[in-house]
Amino acid sequence: MQEPNMIGKISQRLRDGLDHGSSWMQERKGPLDVVTEKTLKLNGISHDSAARLVRQQADFVEGTVDGMATRLTAAATAESFRGLIDSQIKLMPESRDRVVTDVRKTFEILGDTRTDLVQLFRETLDDLRGRDFAEKVGDAAEDAAEKVTTAASKLDEKVEEATAH
Repeated sequence: MQEPNMIGKISQRLRDGLDHGSSWMQERKGPLDVVTEKTLKLNGISHDSAARLVRQQADFVEGTVDGMATRLTAAATAESFRGLIDSQIKLMPESRDRVVTDVRKTFEILGDTRTDLVQLFRETLDDLRGRDFAEKVGDAAEDAAEKVTTAASKLDEKVEEATAH
């Protein structure tokens, strides 16, 4: 009669271990939720940055076309070769300033993107660390390994006893 009782105890320990494993798996959903949320934020940052860069590129091209039109108009209305040269020289600072402004705007977009990405990275680490994810995983793994080892040893002993007779 002692055999079924011992097997019942081992069986209960195995069930407890499986139940603990199930609970452990449910607790792991939290970090997955964090990663999902942060991935969606990353997607938003990348799309926003790309849209801003495309808009900036379009503004740059539009400014370049406007500048070329202004230069062509100045060339067409020049009354002499000297007038042509003078008008083009006068337009140079405007062209330079436009290019510098466009480059500055591009770097602002890239800087904003970098800031957003760094903030997202820090938030993600804080959220995952705040859950003590690595520690919980390690503790649960040790606990589960210990329970499985204990149950396996006891089962092995019982099988040995049962087959020795």
